[in-house]
Amino acid sequence: ASYKPVTSGDFTTMKSLYAPQGKFKDTMFEYGDREGTMHMWKKLDVGGPGGKFVYQLDRVEGDIAYGHWNADYKLGSRPVHNEIKSELTIRDGQIVKHTDDWDWKKWAPQALPLGPLVNAPGVKWLLTRVFRAVIGNA
Repeated sequence: ASYKPVTSGDFTTMKSLYAPQGKFKDTMFEYGDREGTMHMWKKLDVGGPGGKFVYQLDRVEGDIAYGHWNADYKLGSRPVHNEIKSELTIRDGQIVKHTDDWDWKKWAPQALPLGPLVNAPGVKWLLTRVFRAVIGNA
């Protein structure tokens, strides 16, 4: 499979990809339902103006698709490049479980103006809770 660009934030299409019982988890967020997951994607505006997101499907085993994607965007005025590994469980053509894994130690210094403090003990825990509170739930 080859990289394919994700065009501007087509939230309607994105919503159609997730099953009613769809769940999401990554390094920072976790949602046990489709409503919370969709709220997160909408607030993060993935695929929106100024961002470039490309993905590659690596392999499929049964109902699980493995891939990776690169996200280049701005968080405030700070440019961010994030490399993400994805695992998608798909049933009846829709995502029922989406798990992304990315490296906090690479992402945080780009995204957050805290210098070396960003990787100090306890900072990830605190900042994860701040981001969850800002993004919130549906």
